[in-house]
Amino acid sequence: MTRPLDGTNKPLVALHKTFRDLAVTGQRLATGLQINRAEDDSAGFSISSKLQSRIRGLTQGLDNAEMGLSRIDVANGAMDTVDDILGRATELAVQAGSDTVSDEQRAMLDSEMSGLLAELDELHGGTSFNGEAVFGDDAGYEVLVDEGGETIVVDGESVSAEALGLDGASLADGDSARAALESISDARDTMADARSRFNGSASQLRGARDYVNDSLISLAGANSRIADADFAKESTELIRLQIVAKAGLAAIAHSNATRQSVLNLVG
Repeated sequence: MTRPLDGTNKPLVALHKTFRDLAVTGQRLATGLQINRAEDDSAGFSISSKLQSRIRGLTQGLDNAEMGLSRIDVANGAMDTVDDILGRATELAVQAGSDTVSDEQRAMLDSEMSGLLAELDELHGGTSFNGEAVFGDDAGYEVLVDEGGETIVVDGESVSAEALGLDGASLADGDSARAALESISDARDTMADARSRFNGSASQLRGARDYVNDSLISLAGANSRIADADFAKESTELIRLQIVAKAGLAAIAHSNATRQSVLNLVG
């Protein structure tokens, strides 16, 4: 009969410890982690948990920054179209402002101008990102970029005909066309200012994104040094423990066989 594991049966105690160490080493190799529970290293477990919490917060902040940049990209794309519209409106106004065009031609130019202004309004109201309007006085937003609460503010901009001072612009006659030309020039300046603000916010977001990304790399490296398993070391330890376990089993089997032989002789 096998004696109980009471500390006096040293081969069984040693074998039990070997199998326990085998389980720990196997778990480390399976999970890739040096610390799988608090009992493995209570101090390391606590530090790693805090680092992982920061990493999760920064990862989300990085995603937020990328989303903010994507929203600005959508706005800039729409503003490219606005610039094209203003360019065409300039051509029309220059043409209509000349007395060399007939009334019929000027009426056609004025009709096209009305269509361009309608297109501006459509861009203003119809451009969206993630279900939210990109343009408008209330379209500004804040991007939270880290777990410390740092935010980047992106102002709302408007590209409607009214906001650009073109509402009611007409090419009905030469004087109206020349007045429209001045309004279009002012609208171009307004668009340049809006783009400058957007690009400033984009630069801030890119800077914050790069900083957060660098912080993530540093924190991930620190957490890896604490929590990740050394595969070469653990693989070597696994082989060693397997050899020790086989030797221990053989020793116990030999001891049991010897004991049985003695009992047979006595019997």
